[in-house]
Amino acid sequence: MKFSKFALAAMAVMSMAGVAHADVVPGVKLTGDVHAATDYNFRGMSLSGNNPTLGFNVTATHETGLFASLDENTVNVSGINGVHQYLSNITVGYNTEVGPGIKLGGGVTRYQFNGPNSAADMTFNEVYAHAGWNGIEGAVYRNIGGAKNSPAAFAHGDTYASLGYTYNIDKFSLGGDVGYYWYDNDAAHNGVSLAQLRAGYKVNDNFSVGVAYQVDGHDAADKAQDRNHEARVNVGYSF
Repeated sequence: MKFSKFALAAMAVMSMAGVAHADVVPGVKLTGDVHAATDYNFRGMSLSGNNPTLGFNVTATHETGLFASLDENTVNVSGINGVHQYLSNITVGYNTEVGPGIKLGGGVTRYQFNGPNSAADMTFNEVYAHAGWNGIEGAVYRNIGGAKNSPAAFAHGDTYASLGYTYNIDKFSLGGDVGYYWYDNDAAHNGVSLAQLRAGYKVNDNFSVGVAYQVDGHDAADKAQDRNHEARVNVGYSF
């Protein structure tokens, strides 16, 4: 996908705002957003070459809790400046609320890398389960279809768990997250790959801004992540 086509796709998503939250078919609602950030951070590591990223999301949710979503973002996993690659996160899952403030869910996600320099070799699949209660969110992800290239964190059998908390104060939010990797490769070092603090501000019902500061994190070689002690800014328009 060329960058111009990506921009056209994002504009098409924006044009769907008029039908958002309406039943596109009986019992199915359509939501989405367009977003940008100073870096595409994936569990403590940059997938955009420490460069800005653009993206959009479209989600169709059935009244039963079943949903399907597409999250598209610009990335650069080639290590070569100026190379345009794209990551398509395609998810099918189920969410439900089982009690006051208690949310459960799970699904399957395909991380499809597209673009030059063999980007598709990084593609992998995960199953996940998550739970939430009063601002606390926890999730476990299991790689069930490792990348052909198979670097640590993208290989079959790798498991990632995250725990986060968000406190909302009117239009402001404060929070943090910790993520831990168990690698299938015995030579890899299990450990915390991401520890971050977050703050956000909801300008109105549609527009929001946020900042995250990565406190710590190590890769499979037990080396400090490149993004440690750095902040990233994100903006989004949802519908």
